[in-house]
Amino acid sequence: MRSAEWGADYWLESDWLRELAWRDFYRQLLIQFPAINKHKPFKADTDQIRWQQNDAHWQAWCTGRTGFPIIDAAMRQLLQTGWMHNRLRMLTASFLTKLLFQDWRRGEAFFMQHLVDGDFAANNGGWQWSASVGCDAAPYFRVFNPLRQSEKFDPEGLFIRRFYRNWHHWMTRPFTTRVANSGKIAAILRRSSTIRPPGSMPLTLSSSSDFTCRQPHPTWLTEEG
Repeated sequence: MRSAEWGADYWLESDWLRELAWRDFYRQLLIQFPAINKHKPFKADTDQIRWQQNDAHWQAWCTGRTGFPIIDAAMRQLLQTGWMHNRLRMLTASFLTKLLFQDWRRGEAFFMQHLVDGDFAANNGGWQWSASVGCDAAPYFRVFNPLRQSEKFDPEGLFIRRFYRNWHHWMTRPFTTRVANSGKIAAILRRSSTIRPPGSMPLTLSSSSDFTCRQPHPTWLTEEG
């Protein structure tokens, strides 16, 4: 039973309870909108999106060989441990759907195949949110910037060093430099797409100037960063 001194808004301060609330919310959506259970997006009109079918980009994402250290480290953590932090789930999902333009359903299935804490409702809701096709989803123009996310949440590169053995090829690159505006970030992204550690896949980004970095929305049943 909740102690009186906690207050009515105690759950707002608990990452765990907020994530449970999101999981239950997504389960309610599955009941009220059964089409979601059939691989359909909550926003029906987004089912007309023509996703790219690029096997090289897909395999690069799956195996952690995109050339973007935070993405590659996150995907390698998933493959090695069966788990990934909430922020990394959002970041890698955004990367796959909005930078590589791959169908969110492929990423959803890949996560369910590898996550030890995989929950269909939370996973589906999280992917639909990241791809801007779900209920209360992120707007289509909101894209996680991999470099700024690295700077903000792994400034010393500790996570990258742990799961990305080629980290030393990147620690002197511009992504470790503080920059003040998205224009400079876009220039860094354009350069970083051609400077890759050995074994990574060459990824061509068609619209680097559209990269933005906003506060994320909690989606998966894991810790919120």
